[in-house]
Amino acid sequence: MRKLILIAGGSGSGKTWFCERLRNAIPRLEVLETDDYYFDCGGLSAAELAAYDFDLPSAIDFAGLRRDVKLLLSGRPVPRRVYDFAGHRAGVEGMREPDFEVLAVAGLFALTDETLRGLAALTVFVDAPDELRLSRRLERDLAERGRTVEDIRRQYCSQVRPMYEKYVAPSASFADMVVRNDGTSDPSAAVDAVRRVILQTEN
Repeated sequence: MRKLILIAGGSGSGKTWFCERLRNAIPRLEVLETDDYYFDCGGLSAAELAAYDFDLPSAIDFAGLRRDVKLLLSGRPVPRRVYDFAGHRAGVEGMREPDFEVLAVAGLFALTDETLRGLAALTVFVDAPDELRLSRRLERDLAERGRTVEDIRRQYCSQVRPMYEKYVAPSASFADMVVRNDGTSDPSAAVDAVRRVILQTEN
């Protein structure tokens, strides 16, 4: 029986960092990122994009995400959704096959959806200090998304941080496990704990 893990945390907290370590510890683990379920914003003007808040849960197509997760867990393939952050375009690239034993759904709001929580064998929240999350976001967006330092800081202060405090941080209360990632943390113990829980649910 396929198992679902939900992994949430703020932007730059280390969700990808933790997922990569789970990949190495849990055979046949697939990662599905909620970022790929952003609604298409390619038709918005530069001014509209600047005002658009990607840090609201309503920016994510949760209906589509819930549908795809249920289908995958039942053993059926779904279109592989992708989101281009440079052009703010939502698209599809082939199919996502259910050739996994564990599905990890990772994203800002992975723990905010009651339906997904009801399907999960385990819920995890990755926590990191605010200054470190901003530093990591600056590094990522400068390198991968062609943005300026000023624009990244503006968005972080006006949208990312306030919405983190309003929606993301409170969702930690739904986590079975909180993983601290302060830049020096060794995730080995947390990874081992996740692995043990998943193996136990298979017995």
